[in-house]
Amino acid sequence: LGQQLYRKKNNILVPHTIIVQSLGMQRWISLQLAKQFGVFLNCRFPFPENFAEEIYKAVIPDYELSPLYNNKNLVWIIMKLLPQCLDQKPFEPVKHYLEKDKNISQLRLYQLAQKLAYMYDEYIVYFYKDILQWEEKPLDAWQVILWRYIKNSISVDARMCHKAQLLQHAVKAFGESKNAQALKQRLSDAIFLFGITVLPEYYITLFNAVSSIVPVHIFQLNPSKEYWFDVRSDKTILRIKQKIKSKNIHIEDLHFEVGNPLLASLGRVGQEYIGMLLDFNVEENINDEHHYTLHTNKTLLGYIQGDIYSCIERGKDGNDKLAITPDDRSITIHSCHSPLREVEVLRDYIIDILNHTSIVPNDVIVMAPDIDVYAPFIKAVFDEQVLKREGLPALPYCIADQSYKNTSRFISAFSDVLEVMAGRLEADLVCDLLDYDEIASRFGIDRHTVMLFRQWVEALNVKWGKDTAHRKQYTNTESNAFTWHYAIERLLMGYAMPQSAGLVDDVIPFDSVEGSQAVVLGCCINFLEALFYFYDEAQKPKTLEGWIEYYNNLINTMLDVDNNSHDYENIQNLFLSLGAIVTGNKLNDNIEFLVMKAWIEDFFSEQRASSNFLSKGITFCQLLPMRS
Repeated sequence: LGQQLYRKKNNILVPHTIIVQSLGMQRWISLQLAKQFGVFLNCRFPFPENFAEEIYKAVIPDYELSPLYNNKNLVWIIMKLLPQCLDQKPFEPVKHYLEKDKNISQLRLYQLAQKLAYMYDEYIVYFYKDILQWEEKPLDAWQVILWRYIKNSISVDARMCHKAQLLQHAVKAFGESKNAQALKQRLSDAIFLFGITVLPEYYITLFNAVSSIVPVHIFQLNPSKEYWFDVRSDKTILRIKQKIKSKNIHIEDLHFEVGNPLLASLGRVGQEYIGMLLDFNVEENINDEHHYTLHTNKTLLGYIQGDIYSCIERGKDGNDKLAITPDDRSITIHSCHSPLREVEVLRDYIIDILNHTSIVPNDVIVMAPDIDVYAPFIKAVFDEQVLKREGLPALPYCIADQSYKNTSRFISAFSDVLEVMAGRLEADLVCDLLDYDEIASRFGIDRHTVMLFRQWVEALNVKWGKDTAHRKQYTNTESNAFTWHYAIERLLMGYAMPQSAGLVDDVIPFDSVEGSQAVVLGCCINFLEALFYFYDEAQKPKTLEGWIEYYNNLINTMLDVDNNSHDYENIQNLFLSLGAIVTGNKLNDNIEFLVMKAWIEDFFSEQRASSNFLSKGITFCQLLPMRS
């Protein structure tokens, strides 16, 4: 890549274009090229999707991508359209699933709509030819029928397209010289794709068309110098053998090889992707041995890498097994009884590596399947004060790819408020809300007040439920005992009268409140009254517009927005996008609270902050491609 970028450009003011798949790869490339050149600038790093949008705007300006085809927006459109289709025969299985007590369950409808929205969103890119075929030659499958309803609902204007249609229009437009010339003026001298593990055929088709105007260089990692595209695992060969048994075909005639078993079983995605690139008649230098470098080292990891490189299996076909030294630690497996213990073992292992090798913290990256599970333990074990107390050296570190909920206490507080609204106002969950300064400060409650409030709740034996009517919904008995209303009555009566006065208007005074504690009690009651109001409102189904207003009022009442403007803005953007969906589709159906809560939680769980990647010391991050 560096050699290609070093070549003289036709216009030095036009930035280089390197297409990547993550911000982490962008940062790593920038650092490496800066080391190589001494200074590196005037380069942009679009994602494949963003680059495709730029091409479409330049080549087919009369067409544009409708935002309603986004999976977040498709959810609501499917929720609107699907119930209208349930009386059709192909939709009988769907109707059977959605019905609960002879009514359509909104929560099930949302969950199904969400799955379908993601499926259609992926189909538009990964199976774009099928999507276009569905529109030209309709099938009887209910998924196809529903897609046609969706398309007719969104694409009322022929200029508003989905991605598959845009690609179809763009490929046709590339044949016109005026479009090719206009695009050439906007693009750099060459396009580079770097650090992308796999791309769907959709993008390869687009880049293939772009390559007719400017060179497109794809830097693709290939694990083996051998031709390994006919390599199959033993299980795959056995499965193929069972399929062709009735067709009188011998498996030997297909000339499949096992080669290296790791490569055969774990390399399927790369195998298919590189094979697809070759089908597009790319310059076949992928098997040129000058492009491969094997660092031979006599360790277990080195031997495994060498076997994959040569596509062989040790112990077969004359490839003798190799001896491993007892002190080889190139690959180690640790069995730990908990995530906390895993992180503790990891810390000791890293310290040992740093003490006995030339590796520095910036060279270390730790990946986990779900970094949110390990984030609190990492912060506890790698805390500077903890390390100092144990006599260990400080270890700089950063955690990337955490969900918004785990990186922002404001968003976490908002999420926990919704959790309380979905429950029965359990005492422990309500008290936990006041542990958030973002909520407590809104009602003038400090940490001492929170402790006092917890003591009152425990002494009054509050369990769950707002009042008698609320408890009756769950128990079918009329009882005010151990509810929040019962506790508030006792606290207020206790401030006015001593407990020795006995039963007063069926209320036993709780006389632990006295003097200045009345102010504290007032703050706590204000908090509870606000919570009860929004709890009651949450039980009433509303239109999407109504829910937007509800959540805006809830946030401004329950949370300190003045000191958390950035996080508040993120939530506002969420509801602004929801408002745009309502405006564009006239969605006026009433929605239940649990559906809205699930939608918000899905949004926050998918949004991850990757800005910390490779920012300081040891990097902890999500297990993603091209991060090893």
